[in-house]
Amino acid sequence: MTPSPRQDAIRPPPLPAGALVAVALTAVAAHLPALFNGFTNWDDDYYLTLNPLVLQLTPDHVWRYFTSFQLDNYHPLTLLAHALWHNFFGLSPLPHHALNIALHAANAVLVLLLAGALGAGRPGALGAALLFATHPLHVEVVAWTAQLKTLLSTLFFLAALLAYVRRLEGPARGFPTAALVLASCSLLAKPAAVPIPIVLLLIDHHRGRPIDRRALWEKAPFALLALASGALTLLAQEDAMRPTSAQPLSHAPFVAAHGILFLLAKAVAPFGLSALYPYPEAARGGLPWTFVAAPAALALLVAALWRTAARSRDALFGTLFFLTMLAPTLQVIPVGIATTADRYFYLPSIGLCFLAGRSIDRLFIDERSGHLRRAAGLALLMATLALGAICCRRALVWEGSVTLWKDVVDKYPDSMMAWGNLGQGLAAQGRLDQAEPAFARALTLAGNRLYRATILFNRAYAFQEAGDLGRALDDYTLGLEIKPFSAPVLVNRGNALDALGRPWDALNDYSLAISLDTENTLAWYNRGVTLAGLGDHVAAVESFDRALRLEPGYAPGYHYRAGSLEALGRLAEAAEDRRRAAQLGAGASGERRDGR
Repeated sequence: MTPSPRQDAIRPPPLPAGALVAVALTAVAAHLPALFNGFTNWDDDYYLTLNPLVLQLTPDHVWRYFTSFQLDNYHPLTLLAHALWHNFFGLSPLPHHALNIALHAANAVLVLLLAGALGAGRPGALGAALLFATHPLHVEVVAWTAQLKTLLSTLFFLAALLAYVRRLEGPARGFPTAALVLASCSLLAKPAAVPIPIVLLLIDHHRGRPIDRRALWEKAPFALLALASGALTLLAQEDAMRPTSAQPLSHAPFVAAHGILFLLAKAVAPFGLSALYPYPEAARGGLPWTFVAAPAALALLVAALWRTAARSRDALFGTLFFLTMLAPTLQVIPVGIATTADRYFYLPSIGLCFLAGRSIDRLFIDERSGHLRRAAGLALLMATLALGAICCRRALVWEGSVTLWKDVVDKYPDSMMAWGNLGQGLAAQGRLDQAEPAFARALTLAGNRLYRATILFNRAYAFQEAGDLGRALDDYTLGLEIKPFSAPVLVNRGNALDALGRPWDALNDYSLAISLDTENTLAWYNRGVTLAGLGDHVAAVESFDRALRLEPGYAPGYHYRAGSLEALGRLAEAAEDRRRAAQLGAGASGERRDGR
């Protein structure tokens, strides 16, 4: 390997402010169409638009962010960020997309600073940052509101690496406290930064710092943080981490190798991108040859790269950074219905961007090759414009649920999930006549019974919203025969039963939902509404009390409780609830809430 002098006391020249501004503006321009997109039905509802923990920013909710698992994850900082942004701007999509775009621009600037701190020259650092700012594989993270977690985690991760490198530029004495704090924030936003102890060792090696006992002990707190974050993630995702029958564990090495090669291919040729890359149909029996051959092809690629990496610290650092950060996303335990995703590329791509930047630097080293430098500069400009144009076009796909899932079914017409989500999106637009064939197609493709239940639940909700309560009830019941322990679905079926004049059956569903999830605000609230309608105001008040303890800012809860309190002659309490409801903006009557 080419020797590299110790750089502990070397501080590279500062990058001009113009470069920072140019990178930020380029990142914004490349994703500007996303600013005017709406929300999608893919996790945006769970993270933001229908999440009561986010829609009401209260001390109790903040406590729950940090002390419990939410959405099968532990990312309290992300939930806090969603709640704060909603508190200021409400549910207008534009401010939420603006936040994502701003964070991506900030991340691109941090890539510029980090590349420079790691030894890239000004042309190389600028090239690395522009590639990161405009690579089309990053559009999914930027244009998808639910990926605030990835953007926020990457921001703190990059800041942690930069703080660590800055410390090495001095005497390197004392503990890297700032880097540890920033790494903690990254893990609290999303556990993607779990490999950070390894990355810090890669930085040590890249800068010529010996990997001795001191260097290893210094990483121990980072390793403990990573282990704790990984353990919490496994606990939170216990159900999701169970392999599905459709993707046997024996397929894992082939799928993982294919995932690496697939993302590398898309990195070079970012065309045919999709929000979903489903397992191939042949995976039900045997994997296609492209998957079977992937481990051997990857081994050949690694062997070829190793010859270069063994002679260059830059190549070794960039390659191992990419593989290390990508490793947690590989389907080692086959989960779900996708082999990989564009969003998995976001953080690992920093290593490849650094490699590209160092390659650009080499074109600018020879002062006698002025024409080569000019050609390289022009090529960088043209590549930035071309990639930016692809980003803009790709961002339009994320305009809403219908455009997103139509794009997927055009590329993967046998994707059960895409057809089901397309049906949801069409139904939400009132296009039930077009939604029904999409749901039917999804049910035809659903080989897994649990997936079939999910599609039935979604179609039932579409029928319910359209007022076709009979068909909604049929679908809810069929789905619950397959998956009987779903509190949100029981709440929805209870609503349908009550609307059909079957309040006692509705109460049974609400009570069962509460037995499955005692903190289900919707079940308590709707139970109270039904009890009040039956004249049992004592029990109704008890249900409203529980609902309002869980969600103290829900105005219709106060409105309905006031009605029951008045019926019980507790007029002073009823007046206080009326005042509170008016203060929170309740209308003339509360609406029954569904479980979505």
